[in-house]
Amino acid sequence: MKRIIVFSVLISLCIAFTVFSVHGKSTVNILKSAENVRVIAHFDSSIISGTTITVPTGSVKSKEVRELLEHYDVHRMQAVFRNRYNSLGLLQTPVITNNNRYFLEGWQLILVKGKARADELVCLLKEQTGVKEAFVELPLRVKPSVSPNDPYFVNGSQWHLKSISNPLADIDAEAAWDINRGRNDVIIAVADGGVDYNHPDLDPGNRSRVIAGYDFGDFDSDPMDDLPDNNPLSYAGHGTKVAGAIGAITNDSTGVAGIMWNCKIMPLKMVSSFTISYPFFGTIFDFSTTALPSSTAMAIDYAVNHGAHVINMSYGISGLGYTLAVVTQQLSVLYDAIANAY
Repeated sequence: MKRIIVFSVLISLCIAFTVFSVHGKSTVNILKSAENVRVIAHFDSSIISGTTITVPTGSVKSKEVRELLEHYDVHRMQAVFRNRYNSLGLLQTPVITNNNRYFLEGWQLILVKGKARADELVCLLKEQTGVKEAFVELPLRVKPSVSPNDPYFVNGSQWHLKSISNPLADIDAEAAWDINRGRNDVIIAVADGGVDYNHPDLDPGNRSRVIAGYDFGDFDSDPMDDLPDNNPLSYAGHGTKVAGAIGAITNDSTGVAGIMWNCKIMPLKMVSSFTISYPFFGTIFDFSTTALPSSTAMAIDYAVNHGAHVINMSYGISGLGYTLAVVTQQLSVLYDAIANAY
């Protein structure tokens, strides 16, 4: 039976930060180093096998690519789609098996010292046989879409479910609830700024409704909605509100009504809680307002391989002055993740 993955997505992305993991055991955060620039490249199987999370430069099959990486002091690469590897850093069998025609294991993270050297490496990689794509990740502003602010359904505040003043403006939730209130075996992944899994209107306190997820913004297993809220564009609180709109506990005389009363929420955090100075436009980037294309792609792939039936992504992008071509190029890793999930 074919599993359908549904995407509600106005796609986001990107900051200039990175995390590097050695065989899935230790994580070294290099966010505070402005020298390290993230290069994302997509190699085909003629360049790497993709069977290990870390790829030493010496194991690259192409002599030309190997020598090119060594010239730019790149001694290892790391798989972008880290969830596909076990604790030993070895590729494991995905939950959903297909022919993997997009070869997601070929997407690799490369760290290069200096923006100019990173740009040079990207240009030279694109000339090599077996390199499908290469680009430097740049910060894009994440723009939240509309989410409910008022906690009551009965007084008409949740107009998207039931509008008293304009009945044509809502989704006829009451009529839908007469037919289907959602099943408790359906998992909806919320890829956002995190979810408050302790919220009493989302979970009774035993994580039976807000299940395990992952934080791809800070690269840890805690997807709590804990972003700083001192920036008006911060994603603080957004993921929790979205999760509530989707699946708040309903008919309990508390808080808001969720569209699906019984579903499970898988929180996937893609936004980082770091705030540091970075030499783009001479400004200070608050990472609570941005996300990486690769982090978003990882969240999608994690949802696919951990049993999600629906993936919700309620946000859009702003290029911070970059050309459409630059923004579009960075979405190639995201395209492969979505196409593979579909």
